[in-house]
Amino acid sequence: MVEVLNCWMPRTLFEGHQLSVQYLVKNLLNLYVDIEFTGSHTQFYDKFNIRHNILKLLEYLWQVPVHKNASKQIAKDEEKGVYLNFLNFLINDSIFLLDESLNKILERKELEAEMSNTTEWEQRPAQERQERTRLFHSQENVRLLSLYPLCGSTERPNTEEVH
Repeated sequence: MVEVLNCWMPRTLFEGHQLSVQYLVKNLLNLYVDIEFTGSHTQFYDKFNIRHNILKLLEYLWQVPVHKNASKQIAKDEEKGVYLNFLNFLINDSIFLLDESLNKILERKELEAEMSNTTEWEQRPAQERQERTRLFHSQENVRLLSLYPLCGSTERPNTEEVH
């Protein structure tokens, strides 16, 4: 459902419809929190994909003044409710993704060091070299931080606007 909503983002449906102004931001925050346990055997990975789409929607809605005001109101009204839970999960997910990214960087550096020592590298079995080379090239496509638009943002949010 979130992916479908993402397709509609540039349209005026979200910008002027009273029901979207009243319910959309709060329900997206609720969904972000509730998606922690999907009941699926792949729930750990599923939640990141779903949350990524939710964050893209929230990022877009932040650009729309009526939704920005709704977000600020939710932050004021629900200090210890859904807003705090949302922030908690957002920070936890960001820390996890940062940790994973840093670990991948270390793995890649180790692989580069192994491959640069050609004498030792050539002495390894061909299958091991092939597997390590495949791992090396697969890591070129790792984009963990891009899962969260907030991680890639260079603009700092103004925390004073919320209070």
